[in-house]
Amino acid sequence: MIAQFSQGPAETFKAAWLRFKAYQRDCQHHGFDEVQLLRTFFSGIDWRYQVALDAASDGNFKTRRPREANKLIENLAASNSSKNADFERKSLAAELDNGQMAEVKAKLDTVHNLLVNKKSVHFAQEVEVFESDDGATEEDVNYVNGSGYNGQRYGNYQGNFKNYGQNNQRGNYGNNQNSSGYMPKTDA
Repeated sequence: MIAQFSQGPAETFKAAWLRFKAYQRDCQHHGFDEVQLLRTFFSGIDWRYQVALDAASDGNFKTRRPREANKLIENLAASNSSKNADFERKSLAAELDNGQMAEVKAKLDTVHNLLVNKKSVHFAQEVEVFESDDGATEEDVNYVNGSGYNGQRYGNYQGNFKNYGQNNQRGNYGNNQNSSGYMPKTDA
């Protein structure tokens, strides 16, 4: 019970502290020292109370000696700020009369019917297949050995020859300078 202590969601800080002390009183031979008990309690309380205890301890509650830590817990439990405001609020909603309840029920039934009877919508677009009627033909393109469309060559690729010196761009530059048909402009 002590090792798995946690504050309940609707439990105030003071009630959690009193319950934890009751566990210690009921199980006097629990075997935990005072520091372990304080750490177990601190780990089991709501994070907002952990922040409050840390703030009251100049940043870290776990660095306090047991006597100081117990005093901080007792002070927080005695203060009014330890009330659990989320669960102690009064319900301010007005009660609905029978006519209003019937109206709400009718609207809910309408929404239910809309959801149940809705039709599925398909957003996929149908694809039409077009065939060429103009008699155009396709032509194979061969990229093996650097040949492209209609046997045209791309780049300086010369095939996979054993003489690697000829494939070297630096070595071939002087030899292939005019092979493209480009003649540099000379000033004569």
